[in-house]
Amino acid sequence: MSLKAQIVKTSTVGGKRYSGYLSQKGFYLIKSRKDTVLQLKQADYFGFHFKDFNKDGYEDIYLEWTGNMPERYSLYLFVPSKGKFKELKNFNNFPSAKQLAGTNYYYSYFPSGCADDAWGSHLFYIKGYAAIKMAKIKGDGCGIDDGISIFKVMNNKENLVKRLPLNTINKYRDGKWGFIKSYWQKNYRFFLPSNGANVK
Repeated sequence: MSLKAQIVKTSTVGGKRYSGYLSQKGFYLIKSRKDTVLQLKQADYFGFHFKDFNKDGYEDIYLEWTGNMPERYSLYLFVPSKGKFKELKNFNNFPSAKQLAGTNYYYSYFPSGCADDAWGSHLFYIKGYAAIKMAKIKGDGCGIDDGISIFKVMNNKENLVKRLPLNTINKYRDGKWGFIKSYWQKNYRFFLPSNGANVK
């Protein structure tokens, strides 16, 4: 197959060599130079890379979106039993996603305006091949309604459970990023769908 690609990268996954090609027409993944295993129409992707997301020992495919939201990706997980890549649905709703240490839960970070003085984070988990939102932190430092709001999310409905002063983030060396990481690590259990306890 002849592809005029802007970006070409290769990786060995599950003992097979895969080559990814990203062009203005879309993204193609070729196995062993002859078998097209993934073909996507262009959806404002401007880059991609191979990286193991779920720590199963197999590299997955991150397709990075253009726009003003940093580290926003579509993610295709490698399925060893089938030797194929499958999309993790909704993952592009969780930019800058990181795993909470010692858990199967993840959190995001996203700017919301005011030169990043408004910001937010979602807590989420993976079920099947979908990312599911559990909770949200909303920080507002735009000078109108400053503060930090914590929401529990069920069926995409946000329910306010706690309100904190904005200067709470000043207690952390890394500011809001340190607060977000610490808060989710300490409180993620309280946002499980079956848990009715109060958050700290």
